[in-house]
Amino acid sequence: MYEKARKDWTKHIDFLILDLITMQIAYVLAYMTRHGWNLPYWQADYREIAIVMTLLDLCVMFMNRSYSGVLRRGLYREFKATVKHLSIFMATVLAYLFLRKTSDIFSREALVLLWVYSIVLSYLVRIGWKDHIRRYLDKRKVYRSVLLVTSSGWASEIVENIRQQCYRDYLVTALTIVDQDMVGQEILGLPIVAGSIDGSIDYLQSHVIDEVFINLPAEITLPEHCIDEIHDAGITVHINLLKLGEGENKVIEKFGGYTVLTTSLRVVNSRQAFLKRVLDIAGGVVGCILTLLMTIVIGPIIKIQSPGPIFFHQTRVGKNGRSFEIWKFRSMYPDAEARKQELMKQNNIPDGMMFKMKDDPRIFPFGHVIRKYSLDEFPQFYNVLIGDMSLVGTRPPTVDEFKKYKLHHRSRLSVKPGITGLWQVSGRNAVDQFEDVVRLDNEYINSWTIGKDLKIILKTVKIVVVGDGM
Repeated sequence: MYEKARKDWTKHIDFLILDLITMQIAYVLAYMTRHGWNLPYWQADYREIAIVMTLLDLCVMFMNRSYSGVLRRGLYREFKATVKHLSIFMATVLAYLFLRKTSDIFSREALVLLWVYSIVLSYLVRIGWKDHIRRYLDKRKVYRSVLLVTSSGWASEIVENIRQQCYRDYLVTALTIVDQDMVGQEILGLPIVAGSIDGSIDYLQSHVIDEVFINLPAEITLPEHCIDEIHDAGITVHINLLKLGEGENKVIEKFGGYTVLTTSLRVVNSRQAFLKRVLDIAGGVVGCILTLLMTIVIGPIIKIQSPGPIFFHQTRVGKNGRSFEIWKFRSMYPDAEARKQELMKQNNIPDGMMFKMKDDPRIFPFGHVIRKYSLDEFPQFYNVLIGDMSLVGTRPPTVDEFKKYKLHHRSRLSVKPGITGLWQVSGRNAVDQFEDVVRLDNEYINSWTIGKDLKIILKTVKIVVVGDGM
């Protein structure tokens, strides 16, 4: 699933809120410097101008497009932008006071100090917040990993453009150079992993890549069948060629300063992505509270029937091949993973792409109860809350299962894994072919809406209450 870049005012709402707060702090400091240790809000005239300044500041922000390219601005450019914004803001404040014929009420010294304090504080807050964003993104690795497919003569320029234009939204992590045999070499510190788009397929199979950007000279033929393979794997493709296609999941947009045709299994806008995350956070909070309450009851029973930890955690594979630790209430004996291999012959999934077994002997008695009512899944609400999973998505495979995937199987990992999903509420116990699982997951991804998520959640609640298990 691909989220289109936001272009509305909400894109930098964090900077907007910080600037409004900073302006009020500067207003209080300017007043105190001139009039002593009192707050300006106690006086009606100063309280009124504080409200008016907020509205005027908002107008200047929108009219001046003050946050255009804010994340890409260096220290000097940020200072110039801050001075320009606040100078226009102060001019509008003075114009308002003049038209209202109240300019004599307010201290000129306080107004000058407001301008100076606003510039200093706003500049420091902006660069501090951008530094925080950088460190957060570096720590959480919140970026879209990109494989760049291009020619040897264009690679350096394109990489530099993407680094400058995209800030940290995109991160080129590998290159495919199609006009020379340069596999194993590097350009700007980036490894060259293939010499053709065909050769890139193997790399995509075994590495975390969210998107592929294809930017080739006109004389190099673009192999359509390779693009179809990449697309079918659930990996977003950007093409810097005006070979326009039909369909709602193709969009024309900017990518690192280039106009590209972007295609993905499902293209969503920022509002849809925001609503899904809000739903996840709300559900995650409620689910974590329920999990804590359930631990008080379930925990001792697990300990009595099968001494060992209450919770089970395991490395799973999430969106586009990223690994994370999934959490569950333990429903099996501690040696369950070691015994898995000897039970593989009794696997109900014939192709071995998943493991499912009726009357699994590794499950202790109470484990059957918590599995029947899907209580073992509740600790995963923590995974949802921190962003590793979603309430609704696709089942996260184990590392061993993921290693068996063919390229088209990766399409089901183009979204965050979910606690529940279309497969789970479509009679998963009756589905014994992995290709059918992939088909259901792709059906969910291609037709995703918030409304469909809500329907799946309601169906899941019904299944859990009835005790059909998931």
